[in-house]
Amino acid sequence: MAKKKVKRKINSRKTRRGVSPLRSRNVTARRLSGKNLPTGFKIIAVIFYIAAVLHIIAAIFMFIGGLVGQRVIESFGIDNLLRMFPNLTPEDVQNAISLTPYLIASAILMFGLAILEIYIGRDIFNAKNWARYTALVFVALGLIGVLSTLSAGFVLGSLIMFILYMIVGWYLWLSRDALRTFGN
Repeated sequence: MAKKKVKRKINSRKTRRGVSPLRSRNVTARRLSGKNLPTGFKIIAVIFYIAAVLHIIAAIFMFIGGLVGQRVIESFGIDNLLRMFPNLTPEDVQNAISLTPYLIASAILMFGLAILEIYIGRDIFNAKNWARYTALVFVALGLIGVLSTLSAGFVLGSLIMFILYMIVGWYLWLSRDALRTFGN
């Protein structure tokens, strides 16, 4: 008989969904991670992984370009470069030489961004709310970037990226899966 009373107390603490209010909201998110996670979140996590790989590759090329770029220009000689590329001016070559420290700094920042994208992808897959909000910030920044490229004249690519960002943003923010998975 003592067991039944204990059982009643535990059952009386449960809410309509069957989750004890004493547990945190992350219990629901942990339960939905991995195989139980909706397919849309898995796709978004893979997109973040792909973006991270592409950013790592770009960071490597930028870093190498920053380290080697000035030496390559100096080894060819400014006069030879101007003969090889008649559209270049001496100011263009000097500007390219002065950009090498910025390339190295940009490569380091891009590598950091790639690491952050790996964590976001992993934690979206694990249904962590911080990853969802950070992904929404990335979507908002991406939309701003798309609008700036649209004004530069890249209409078709900008339109496609705008639609993709809007779909991902809607899914992370307002979809039923997002509200069910993250509870808010």
